[in-house]
Amino acid sequence: MSSKQECLEHEGRGSMGQGFLATVAAIVSAVPEGSSPFVVTYPAPESLSEIFTDKTSITFSLSKWSDDEPPELGQIVALRELTRYARGWRAKSAHPVIADTSSKQ
Repeated sequence: MSSKQECLEHEGRGSMGQGFLATVAAIVSAVPEGSSPFVVTYPAPESLSEIFTDKTSITFSLSKWSDDEPPELGQIVALRELTRYARGWRAKSAHPVIADTSSKQ
């Protein structure tokens, strides 16, 4: 495998099962209920790229959610450790995006 191919796969552009290491901001669009609850998101405008378009769904299990309150429709969340599968992308961890008001402007 060439170094260019290794780099592309490392960035998440390679074959299925490859990961994406950066944090991706996404918008919650569905929170289905069931025996294995999961959340469906789509990339926020600031996360749109060649890899993640406005039609790219990214799911995560509620068991991977790091907050006490469940995510809400329209909420912006931060997704990490994304892996591509045949049916789309999955995040291994997710947490709410919270404003940092501690810094002075």
